[in-house]
Amino acid sequence: MSAEDFDYNITFPDAGASPSELDTDGRTNEPIVFLLGWAGCHDRHLAKYTGIYHQQGCITIRYTARPQDIFLWGILGTSQLSNTAHKLLDLLFDIGVNDHPILFHSFSNGGALLYRYFAEAVNNTDCAHFAAERVIGAVFDSGPGERHIAGSLRALNTTLQSSVVSPLRYVLLFLFFFFTVAMKFLILPLGFCDSLYSKLLHQHCRWPELYLYSRADTIVQYKDVEHIMAARNQFGVITQAVDFGTSEHVQHYRRFPQRYQVICCSFLKHCLLQNHLHRVCLRPDCTATIRPRGIGDNLENKGH
Repeated sequence: MSAEDFDYNITFPDAGASPSELDTDGRTNEPIVFLLGWAGCHDRHLAKYTGIYHQQGCITIRYTARPQDIFLWGILGTSQLSNTAHKLLDLLFDIGVNDHPILFHSFSNGGALLYRYFAEAVNNTDCAHFAAERVIGAVFDSGPGERHIAGSLRALNTTLQSSVVSPLRYVLLFLFFFFTVAMKFLILPLGFCDSLYSKLLHQHCRWPELYLYSRADTIVQYKDVEHIMAARNQFGVITQAVDFGTSEHVQHYRRFPQRYQVICCSFLKHCLLQNHLHRVCLRPDCTATIRPRGIGDNLENKGH
């Protein structure tokens, strides 16, 4: 992967910011938050979300996969995105924070696609990046969803509008239409490529998950989000979903900034607390037991 393809940004918190995790040996570890952008997302868009976690004393790492790696996933192969996830995890070793708690915050199917490879890497005991016990939770904004033809075309059209002239854009949309039809009715059913939605639904991760979505979303169907949340809950994962009702795709924070921020901060604090209690109770001298809890009551009252 060339340097120009690997364009990430790291933001460190101000001294004294909170909350941070008190490790079992008394050290204070700032949480790491990976912000994984949607297709066509610019860093200035993700930087707005950095502010949410910066105030909470977190280190944030922002990255958005290239549009071609997202929209043509299944044809171009998976090695590019897998390598990207491993390189971003390598950064934790480079800056000396590989033992800090990790939270993933992904946007749309583009961010969820990259999240899939992060999850596989940290859950693989044979991988140098194995760190499942350090992951405290995952936030999904406007996803994940099935690959629906209409939604996929809207997503690509939105991505191309600012950079491709109309005649060429229509040609690309026409070609992508046939690619999406082939994926949905030929490639996926015959097993030539696995479904992102299915992979995320059945993955072995058991850290808490928060789903932020809207019934007004015309790209990712709200029923897909509600279905995967309910299914993950049946697998024993602590899940929470918040329906913003009227906000469009990846526009929840823009439309409801205060509410969005409170929800994300509450989820972060809950995950840190649960992770800390779990790790303390693994110590040989600990006689306490952990009572399973849902995500904080002050988050939202809609969820499982």
